[in-house]
Order: sequence, then C-alpha cells, then structure tokens
Amino acid sequence: MNDERRSFPRLHFSVEVICQKLDINAPEFPVLNSHSKNISATGICIVTKERFESGTNLGMNFFLPDYDEPIYAIGKVVWIKEIKLSDSSAGTAFDAGVRFLKIKPDDRDKINQYVVARIK
Repeated sequence: MNDERRSFPRLHFSVEVICQKLDINAPEFPVLNSHSKNISATGICIVTKERFESGTNLGMNFFLPDYDEPIYAIGKVVWIKEIKLSDSSAGTAFDAGVRFLKIKPDDRDKINQYVVARIK
C-alpha cells in the first residue's frame, strides 16, 4: 500500500505478538507466537508460520516498549504474503497485514504517540 494513502504513520517495529484465531463456530485454536514487522494506530503487520486466510479474526496481545500494560486488540487479516526466511532450514513464513477492529481508544492513542515520536 502506498504510504501517502495511510491515515496514520507506520513504524518498523519488532516485538513478540501473541495471537489466536477467533471463530465461534470452530474448536479452540492454539495460541500462536509471532512477531511484528510494523505498526500504526490502525493495524499491525505480523510475521507468522501460520497461513491465515484473508478475513480471519485474531485476538492479539503485545507490549509497546516503555509501557507496562499489554495492548490487547482484535483484528482482521486483510492481506497475507508468503516470505522466505533467511535460514533455509526454518522453512516458510507469512507476513499478515492485520487491521484493528476492536482496541481501546487509549491503546490506539498510545500506539500513535509511540509511532509519531519515533519517526520524527
């Protein structure tokens, strides 16, 4: 996506993200460890071994550096792209673009302030 079309700035950002598929019609899904690639107040790109389908809803927990409380958000996978890992024995992974659907307004503000402070 073209950065000029974004309503909020995006920051390259790598932290552990704990996520889980949310589907009331399916059995419980395992908790998955992933990490972020970039973030904005409206979404996050995660790198994961799981190939999510576009439209998959995820519950996610992660910490912003300098903040003690975790951020919890529910998001929807809006795109997915297969990537090759630098360690060929590690196999394949996926970048997943996730748009936040439900996030506390204070947490959205924290993310935006964190991003804006670091891209100046």
